[in-house]
Amino acid sequence: MSERYARLFSLPENLYQPGSPVMILAGALLKDNQAGGILALMKFKNVGTKPIRGLKVRFFPQDLTGIDLDQPLEHQYLDLNAARDGEFGQKEPVAFPNAITRAFRVEVYQVVFADGTLWNQEQSSWTPMPPFQALETALGDKELCKEYQILYGANCRIMPQEDKGLWRCTCGAWNMESEANCHACGKNLDQLKALDLEQLKASRDARLAREQQAMAAQQAAASQAAASAPAQAPSKGNRPQWLIPGIAALLVVLVGVGVFFANRGKPASSGSSGSGGGTQSAASDDSGTSAPSDDSSSAAADDSGTSAPSDDSGSASGSSGSAAASDEDFVRDALHDFSGEMEDYAPGTTVAFSLEGSSVTLGLLADQSQFTDDEIMGIANEVLDGTGARDFLADGGFEISFHLFLYDDDRQMKNLQNEMMDLGFLLMEE
Repeated sequence: MSERYARLFSLPENLYQPGSPVMILAGALLKDNQAGGILALMKFKNVGTKPIRGLKVRFFPQDLTGIDLDQPLEHQYLDLNAARDGEFGQKEPVAFPNAITRAFRVEVYQVVFADGTLWNQEQSSWTPMPPFQALETALGDKELCKEYQILYGANCRIMPQEDKGLWRCTCGAWNMESEANCHACGKNLDQLKALDLEQLKASRDARLAREQQAMAAQQAAASQAAASAPAQAPSKGNRPQWLIPGIAALLVVLVGVGVFFANRGKPASSGSSGSGGGTQSAASDDSGTSAPSDDSSSAAADDSGTSAPSDDSGSASGSSGSAAASDEDFVRDALHDFSGEMEDYAPGTTVAFSLEGSSVTLGLLADQSQFTDDEIMGIANEVLDGTGARDFLADGGFEISFHLFLYDDDRQMKNLQNEMMDLGFLLMEE
């Protein structure tokens, strides 16, 4: 079945004009293959300090060559309740009247805050913010990244950046340049900027040396304990030399006495009768002590009581189930931060996973009106590296692959969610 919407054009990500309380996170031009219409879907973010109630936007439709068509199209996003860091607009399509529209420019020219005050555009200069750099990518070393997180906090994910009157904290939150501390995590911008890379490397080296010394000490202690263990065990050579022969002689005497008293109780008979009597006596002893029926019932009781196949099967099944549950918990823990970061960098994306042996398949359910296949894969790989999930899974012996599920509308999203469940994917739960 063909897709209903086809993507015709995408805006650059994170468009911003200095001083604006709003950032344009994404924008796409779509063609409705059923109705034949052309529409735009936008995603905005409140990067200011006050809640937003409304937004006035101006679209400039363009043809295939980038030439403006007709008059600008104005649109209002109304009845909003967008708090700081809130995102909106992605579920409100804007129809373009000209069917030959193949691209567009856009600008926000007025913002209405919840307190009734306004922000008005003084000039139009909406340009992309610099792309973020994952911490490990920027530092180029996993242990150096760990040292950075020890210094500034475990929630550090990206390198801080400043541009156009905003600064982005290492936790990922946007702040106004007038704010000395991150409004989301409280980190101080001046302290982040004062990073001494050489000192950070020295701290990393000192920590690694301490860790290696501690590991060497543990290994030495374990080796010493293993070496001293045989000396502490009782030695067979310390037993008196006469003990074993003495025990053997005592056993011989006891057996002889038993045979003597047993023969005294038997009637005297000829060799033939003795042979028959011996046979009868043997039968009597067998039936009384080890008759086949007793052996059979005893063996059956032992088998069913200790090692019956049903018990072995249940034990094996329980062990396998426990191992599977353990692997699932390990993978879920490894992907916890990855799932949260994907929601930040690719809003609306659902993360799931399936596990087969040592292979982990990441299922990404994403809005294709906002992201292309390459964009989602690029973000996912960056976040996998930035959160350390890739290395964590690799250390656990798991290999990673991806399965993308891209949807256009809510109905298709629900259908794809059901498809993911049918394929055995497990949803990550925050």
